[in-house]
Amino acid sequence: MSYKSDVEKVRAEIKERRERCFSIIRMTVMLLALSLVFLTVFLIIDSVSSCNGGLGTKDTVPPTITFTQGDTVYSNLGEPISYFSYASAADDTEIERFEPQSPNVDINKAGTYKVTYIATDAAGNTSYKELTIIITKAEYSMPSLMKKVKTLVSAIRITDNMTKEEQVKAIFKYVNSPNESASNANIQFVDVSNVPDIDRKNWKEDWVEEAHRTIESGQGDCYSYYSLSKALFTYLGIEHRDIKHSGNEDGSTHFWSMVNIGTSESQRWYYYDSTRLKEPFESGSGCLFTESQLYDYNTQVNPGFYNFKHDGFPDTSAKIINEDYKW
Repeated sequence: MSYKSDVEKVRAEIKERRERCFSIIRMTVMLLALSLVFLTVFLIIDSVSSCNGGLGTKDTVPPTITFTQGDTVYSNLGEPISYFSYASAADDTEIERFEPQSPNVDINKAGTYKVTYIATDAAGNTSYKELTIIITKAEYSMPSLMKKVKTLVSAIRITDNMTKEEQVKAIFKYVNSPNESASNANIQFVDVSNVPDIDRKNWKEDWVEEAHRTIESGQGDCYSYYSLSKALFTYLGIEHRDIKHSGNEDGSTHFWSMVNIGTSESQRWYYYDSTRLKEPFESGSGCLFTESQLYDYNTQVNPGFYNFKHDGFPDTSAKIINEDYKW
């Protein structure tokens, strides 16, 4: 073999190795480029999926707003209000905004105020929830009322071992004082409220002061009996509804309640009116009466006395448990 042939062979081998090396480099670059593309696409999909609540679905569930002390809270006149102690917000993604929406509460003026909370998550879903804030004088605040009621509950001998029906009957027995004369009743009936110059339009918040004054004075009208009973229901956690007569031509009105002596799952609603309505108060006629018994009084004894708009109120139980009922 000639020298020239050897040189050409070596050159051919070098060329072949060079092309093989370039092929490997090109393949490596392509694989790296493809890996980078796949990684970028994965990150984009994962990012979109996360923003949409996972699994590539769009997040349409708004945040949940929870009131820490119920949908009605009480604050003393002149005291600053800590709005975020009353409410919180939660979501399966991120809460971007949570605040009371332009609260217009005058802490120096007693009254009822509505505050709307707004919560928005990262996907733009928004929730609204309204809180009622009642401003009262410190001496007639809800906490101080509950302290008075706690003492009263102990005196009445209402215990946690009693059923709700038994507790309601015990409340009625104290507030109404059936079988007692007017002078011996725990709460003597006088045809005037205990709150001076009460505006009946504010009956849903003035009841706290009315209950205070009823305990202190031991007297009052139907609003006083209603308010004291409501205070006892509230302390004992007895579910109840407030009822106001739809109004008479002479401007007079009446207040009473509905109470649930069952459970939240198995409700048993009855009317409750502890006002001493008729002498000689021989029975507890107003304690746990049914719709038919209300109708009986409303048509045969005092026409229209218990008229009210039933919309939004639960139906009473049909079972009569007040066997002493008579008007």
